[in-house]
Amino acid sequence: MVIMALNVELQPKQSELLRLIKETDHTIIGYGGSKGGSKSHAVRDVNLILCVENKSYPIKTLIIRRNSTDLLENHIIPFFQKYPELEKFFNKSERIIYWPDGSTTKFGCADNEADIYNFEGKEYDYIFVDEATHFTQIMLEFLLSRNRSGHYLAKIIMTMNPGYIGHNYVKRIFITRNYLEYEDPKSYVYLPARVWDNVIWSERELVAQGYSVEQYYYEWNEDKRKNFTLQYSDYAKNLTRQPLQKRKAWLYGDWDIFEGQFFDEWNPEVHIIQKPNYLSYSEIKQFKVLSALDYGNVSSGAFLYKDWYGNVFMFDNWHDEGSTRDRKAEKLSRFMKERELYALTMLGDTNLWVKDAFDVEKSNVPANAFINAFKKDGLKIRFEPVSKNPKGLPGTSIENNRGYRIACNDSVKNALHYEIDENGKFIVKPKFFVYERCTHFIETFPALIADPDNPEDIEEGQDDHDYDAMKMAFMSIYTPRKVEQKKVFNWQLKLEGEKKKLGILAK
Repeated sequence: MVIMALNVELQPKQSELLRLIKETDHTIIGYGGSKGGSKSHAVRDVNLILCVENKSYPIKTLIIRRNSTDLLENHIIPFFQKYPELEKFFNKSERIIYWPDGSTTKFGCADNEADIYNFEGKEYDYIFVDEATHFTQIMLEFLLSRNRSGHYLAKIIMTMNPGYIGHNYVKRIFITRNYLEYEDPKSYVYLPARVWDNVIWSERELVAQGYSVEQYYYEWNEDKRKNFTLQYSDYAKNLTRQPLQKRKAWLYGDWDIFEGQFFDEWNPEVHIIQKPNYLSYSEIKQFKVLSALDYGNVSSGAFLYKDWYGNVFMFDNWHDEGSTRDRKAEKLSRFMKERELYALTMLGDTNLWVKDAFDVEKSNVPANAFINAFKKDGLKIRFEPVSKNPKGLPGTSIENNRGYRIACNDSVKNALHYEIDENGKFIVKPKFFVYERCTHFIETFPALIADPDNPEDIEEGQDDHDYDAMKMAFMSIYTPRKVEQKKVFNWQLKLEGEKKKLGILAK
């Protein structure tokens, strides 16, 4: 394709991306999955084609990365290295290309979450979010509000790899396709791109063996391209040498395990209880049962029981977003009544004892208004604040809260831990399991990532409400494994002492 005397060549997956943009009604397009799939290259060249091709009206496009340094090194520099003749259209201070037909391309970034609001009042026909998982859900949804057009069907294109702060949101809308009421499933489409979709990594060996790029793409099937790339590409070989988490995410685009995953021992095949193995609610109630509520604009309830062997099971999960306080109380009450759990003790966080956003204008509303909202339904639910300080009251220090969180994290990791021998038999069995119907917990829990500045804690700003509810109940119901101490007899200690005197090293 020759455009403005520029030879723009797209690989087949990149051509398919362009087709999805130009010829379909999908408005939110996901592209990528693994490293090396030529995502950034696709963003630059597809954007170039859209901007310079013949059209009735000029367009505005945005190419955005989370980090300003990445924006420069992954987009601005390589774009003008490839197309130096276009630099005359580029305003460096504004980071905008002013195309001859009046179209514009803005190179943007948002190093901090608040920086996304620098795009307030702007609108773009096409937005390319490169490495979308580096953005929070709030940032991505804000960009969606900037994706508007007066003449074309506005579209947002998100490239991604598994992991990072936006992992859960991106996975939900493109991989598991679990949509909320305000999200239209028909708007979303996902185009996977793997390292073997990018011939550049194995082109030298391909040519050396007498094959052409055309044969690679149009005569070979995917398995043949994959096997050839893994065998002959130095880049692919490097990915195969990575630890399991990185290898699965970077090479195969596995969304269930990835670098930075906090609870990295989580394994759906081990920790999830399938429906045929559920206990009934009446059977569950013969064990010690406890629940907890993480309250806020997003509220989550976790319901756990411990069996006679000390195993802890999360058997149900309640989740609500955006409802008023009274509506939340009504929904949770109904949820518990339907399961005959209305007499269950429920632990609650300190937010239950303070006025929420619905009360700020009402000076006569008591601080425990949320708890009182349950009483009108006649439920015998007793709320207890988590004891983060001796009195169990709000106002605990950040350091104490962090210590509490780390203790919780460590206990949950301990309960998740398992070991399997070469025959697939358990050497160490896990102590924590989750019923398959706890869908929101199963979706959000594995996606939690570690705080890069404090690896013992999870990073702030994630969808951790279900985990917060679970860990409150878990910490009250779970008995951590005791570290087995090898018994040492007095005669052994005496013998060791004699050996040291004689200069003999004990074996």
